[in-house]
Amino acid sequence: MVDVEILDIEVVDIERLDIEILDNWTLVPVLEIILSLEIGLVYFDIYSALNLLLLSISRHFSVGRRNPTISLSISRFVPDFVFSLQIRKTPKSSPPSQAMEFLEAKEVQVGIGVAIVAVVATAAYLYTSKKSKGSIDPENFKEFKLVKRTQLSHNVAKFRFELPTPTSVLGLPIGQHISCRGKDSQGEEVIKPYTPTTLDTDVGYFELVIKMYPLGRMSHYFRELREGDYMAVRGPKGRFKYQPGEVRAFGMLAGGSGITPMFQVARAILENPKDNTQVHLIYANVTYEDILLKEELEGLEAKYPGRFHVYYVLNQPPEEWTGGVGFVSKEMIQAHCPAPAPDIKILRCGPPPMNKAMAGHLDALGYSAEMQFQF
Repeated sequence: MVDVEILDIEVVDIERLDIEILDNWTLVPVLEIILSLEIGLVYFDIYSALNLLLLSISRHFSVGRRNPTISLSISRFVPDFVFSLQIRKTPKSSPPSQAMEFLEAKEVQVGIGVAIVAVVATAAYLYTSKKSKGSIDPENFKEFKLVKRTQLSHNVAKFRFELPTPTSVLGLPIGQHISCRGKDSQGEEVIKPYTPTTLDTDVGYFELVIKMYPLGRMSHYFRELREGDYMAVRGPKGRFKYQPGEVRAFGMLAGGSGITPMFQVARAILENPKDNTQVHLIYANVTYEDILLKEELEGLEAKYPGRFHVYYVLNQPPEEWTGGVGFVSKEMIQAHCPAPAPDIKILRCGPPPMNKAMAGHLDALGYSAEMQFQF
């Protein structure tokens, strides 16, 4: 057993640190840094530091093994150093050649000082306290480059915009939106709110799914937008606030493009392993072809069968349609949304006539004002 004693800690050049920690990646162990050290001052790069953090969780680590339940990824845009440690090993250090032989013994256990956790946590805290929380500004418009446009139907397209770096996040709280600025067919400025379908777990970019109407002023702008063009964005905006586990279940009443905030909220809830909230969505459209994000919604249903449910309603359904027909009714809400209770909330987002009708249905069914929210 080789013990590492921490004598001194110094955070080095934390202002230059640019790192993102993500899920589903694996780091290569760097125990040789410990085993080949001489007594004195040693600089640890960020890769080493985070490996040590992984190791210190269990206090012991079999060299050559990896913990499959803990995985991290590091931005390639990091500096060489994060902090320095002045260390001492007990017993006395072996010569470097013996240390490397020691490393190659697969079953050797290496004890890691608990202070490593504090070191990395301190560095991370100092870093995140100085790091910008997102790429957008609530007061000023910033421009983002369109890097991919995917036509989903004759009047619907998905637009992917690039963020400043591959590890940047948009910085949009759950259920909030951005304001997009463009020009209409007359060259006049137009500003309109949109909700991205991406979350801050989608790094390096954000996406908008836009339905373009023949006479829509902002629709004209999006029809003309091409890959390589820039769009001005400001945000975040919105009144919706949510903490994981805040309610037992959400009911969602969406119409047309009003699905985008619902999809964003549903994704955030379902993809959070610490949130067990159920989501019940009623999604209304005129025709089958008008349904937005159908593939993505079906993907969520398949992945979270016990927590996410969608009921589609069409005003002009095709033959052999098994979903709802007509307009969303009180009976549909009773059948497919959670009943009124202090620990549930009903969200609605659609055309103004639909929002007004849904508010009347919810009031009649006994949902209090505190149980309702309109985007």
